[in-house]
Amino acid sequence: MRLLYKNVFSQNQEFHFQYHKGLSDFIGEHSHDFCEMFIVTKGQVLHYIDDVQEVLQQGDVVFIQNGRHKYEKTEAYEVEYINIAFSRDTFKKYADLMFGEHIDVSDFNAKNWLTPQTTALIRRKGLWVMRASRPEAEIKVLFLDLLIKLECKKLSVKSGNALVNEILAKLKNTGHFAMNLSEIIGQTNYSYEHAARVFKNETGQTLTDFFNEQKITYAKNLLAFSDTSVIEISNLCGFSNLSYFYKLFKEYTGSTPGTFKKMNGNIIL
Repeated sequence: MRLLYKNVFSQNQEFHFQYHKGLSDFIGEHSHDFCEMFIVTKGQVLHYIDDVQEVLQQGDVVFIQNGRHKYEKTEAYEVEYINIAFSRDTFKKYADLMFGEHIDVSDFNAKNWLTPQTTALIRRKGLWVMRASRPEAEIKVLFLDLLIKLECKKLSVKSGNALVNEILAKLKNTGHFAMNLSEIIGQTNYSYEHAARVFKNETGQTLTDFFNEQKITYAKNLLAFSDTSVIEISNLCGFSNLSYFYKLFKEYTGSTPGTFKKMNGNIIL
């Protein structure tokens, strides 16, 4: 069976979302002319792509771009998984929006994985989408959240340095955005100067640039897909000085937070 974008997606629909509890509603082996992202949120399942079998476990994320694929139940486990389908153009639109550079779905590994804590969070968000009164907006937020986590993980995988990976994890944690860099690096038991030098050598970015980039990416997500006010977003991103937030945001995006929100949602000041 081959699924076609024009038959699956309605007019102006960007994402097709399903939360599956088991395989009873799976359509069987198929291919398609659009992309899919599968996130196993619970249990385990057998996955076949062009007759090549692999076992997917809780936390695994799979990108399907082409080829025939299907699922089969394992003897020992039930499975729950999220399926988000989208076109390449939709992927490019939001990747460009969030990262300001061209990132294609093919840039991601066919199989990725999330930590148990992140998987549990994504599962809760997926179940919330099923109950949401505005599922389209919630699906976008979930998709972008996954995209940001996978992009940060991709950067982490590129580095074999344990210190750099520890720093990356801390700097992309939104709970640390209100802290200054000295406090965050102090948690690593290395001097700031040593950590900054190693980080720059491994990633090509300074600590400040990377941290600000994470904050602005998070701000763009909130501005585009939530009703949170600009002032509150500034505080959530660790900027107590609203003027500095405006300055930095424009430096990274080319527009002010207000203009960005007006172009992508309803502005609330």
